[in-house]
Amino acid sequence: MAMYVNVLPLKVRTSSVESPPIVVWEKFTAAHIVVDHPNVGGGITVVAYGKDPSSGFRYPLLSSSIVASGHTLMKIGPDYTAGANVAKEYIPYN
Repeated sequence: MAMYVNVLPLKVRTSSVESPPIVVWEKFTAAHIVVDHPNVGGGITVVAYGKDPSSGFRYPLLSSSIVASGHTLMKIGPDYTAGANVAKEYIPYN
């Protein structure tokens, strides 16, 4: 089973942008986040957060600083080995 979500459509951005929350109704254990960045002037930082539904507290699952143009794959899942662009974490519902 898989779910595809287009979080932020491709366009020029010059400041920080926060995507809308993604609510996953089925319990997925892993996620692949593909960042398509055709032109990075000075670099960007992409952060994937989890959210506690009770308190609303957000916590970082994975952060990646991207300095070159192209495609970057970020992975989050309990079966992965933690490393660059990879977090050994479960995916929360938010």
